[in-house]
Amino acid sequence: MPRIECRAIEEAMIKQVSTALSDELAETCGIARGTFSYAMISGEVIVDGEWVPAKPYIRVWWFTRPAETQKIAADIISKHFQKAGLEAVTVYFENIDRERSYKYG
Repeated sequence: MPRIECRAIEEAMIKQVSTALSDELAETCGIARGTFSYAMISGEVIVDGEWVPAKPYIRVWWFTRPAETQKIAADIISKHFQKAGLEAVTVYFENIDRERSYKYG
């Protein structure tokens, strides 16, 4: 945790940005870089019964952090993906309450 889900973004681009992005986010959030993981979600959605290309977005699942940290993280994520060639991206956050998270094993 954090888990960064990338929708409608090519695998090669995710791999390309993941190391430097994890480094910068880890520094910003004050956590170990090895805690970041990336997932790729299909680049198509169904609209009116037809498969159509999805718009790229990135959803970050993480333990709740201050709004200022969230804004900085969104800027960092956007910067890295735009530098890699993504024209525009939407970034949003799913905040997880530590008191409602359980780890087993």
